[in-house]
Amino acid sequence: MTELTSVDENQLMPVQELNLQEALELAVYLQQQNRHTEAQNLFIRILEVDPDNPDALHYYGIIKYFLGDKEAGTALIEKALSIAPDYVQAHNNLGNMYLQQRQFEKAEASYRKVIEINPNFKTAYNNLGITLKESGRIVEAIDILLKAIHLDPYAMMHYQNLGNVFKQKGELANAMDVYLEALSQRPFKPDTYRHLSYSLKICGEDDRAVQILRKLLEIDPDNSLARHTLSAYTGEDIPARADDHYVRATFDRFAESFDGVLKTLDYKAPFLVDKAFQGIARQDSLPVVLDAGCGTGLCGPLLRPKVKHLIGVDLSPAMLARASERQVYDELVEVELTSYLNQSVAAFDAIVSADVLCYFGELTEVFACAAKAIKPDGYLIFTVEKLEDDKGKPFQLHTHGRYSHCQAYIKQCLTEANLSMLDCESTILRLEMGEPVAGFLVTAHKNGG
Repeated sequence: MTELTSVDENQLMPVQELNLQEALELAVYLQQQNRHTEAQNLFIRILEVDPDNPDALHYYGIIKYFLGDKEAGTALIEKALSIAPDYVQAHNNLGNMYLQQRQFEKAEASYRKVIEINPNFKTAYNNLGITLKESGRIVEAIDILLKAIHLDPYAMMHYQNLGNVFKQKGELANAMDVYLEALSQRPFKPDTYRHLSYSLKICGEDDRAVQILRKLLEIDPDNSLARHTLSAYTGEDIPARADDHYVRATFDRFAESFDGVLKTLDYKAPFLVDKAFQGIARQDSLPVVLDAGCGTGLCGPLLRPKVKHLIGVDLSPAMLARASERQVYDELVEVELTSYLNQSVAAFDAIVSADVLCYFGELTEVFACAAKAIKPDGYLIFTVEKLEDDKGKPFQLHTHGRYSHCQAYIKQCLTEANLSMLDCESTILRLEMGEPVAGFLVTAHKNGG
């Protein structure tokens, strides 16, 4: 069934004029708007006509449960499943009902059925992990929640629930020791250690988070992701910029879900960069423009109408593959940014870079290379995350692995590179953990000569 995502209430047809499918969609819409009494009445009428309709039974069951008749709600969904045994959402919602009633065996069976039908149903792993935790099966819960994280590494609730497993009954240290002992008996998986560390970090267990990373580096000393994260957590051995292997691995993992995740974060950087770009392009198309760190190509369609030849560069082959699908770039190059800029003498009328320099701490080299690559009277437009000048630092590496920069440092580095800062606008780049991420949108100009 296709659920309604938006409805103009002024356009709703009288119920008597709806066919069965339309009535079902209307009932679901009313339920989504928390108009439970109206939805319930409509589901009853649908079931009078079609008593074995699994969708109606399922959604009516949810309403009955929500309104307090738990027994009737679960019975309705069980009936829906007797008619449509592979109804994944119904199994998952039935598991939720059992979990709320602390009927853990039934909840576990429901979630495992979901996973059997659809092994990529991420929510079921999370719910099963909670069920196992509540049942006291700590090691099993950790395994399942790690699978949820593997399927959806950017869902914070998975990490929070994993952290809650460790914290249950105040037995964090013991739970960690048990799990690490079990882990040592299995094939080595660096991601498992990193996920454990991150879960501990967001639960406030900083010392334990660092301990896990140090353990990982003992086993795998060349692990760039662990090394960068350890620097971010401890503030020690801060690199001048993120390691190439770290950036490539991070974004290769992120490529498939990148666009979808950023939509949920109200991601603004490409639109901000384009706004500044339109200001310099005015009525004319620029001959050659570089999208530096193009990722999946979110800037490409915005820039294309004002560019005759558009080039994108990025370290991540997986991200470049996604950018290629947009069919807006004349060239896409897999390369490290500063080396590419250093070899491109006076090649570009403008360079734009959305949320790329947050993986650089020191900006002197990258700005010097950019200045070399820009034609006289060309432009550099970029975003960075904002560090308040009163912090007393030119830049800072944060626990999420990105750098922020203060305005005075940005201007200093631009000046040293013979680039003039035309504008430095304070803005919001996106949301993170529900909180706005402050940044700068910077437009710089290369002095002629």
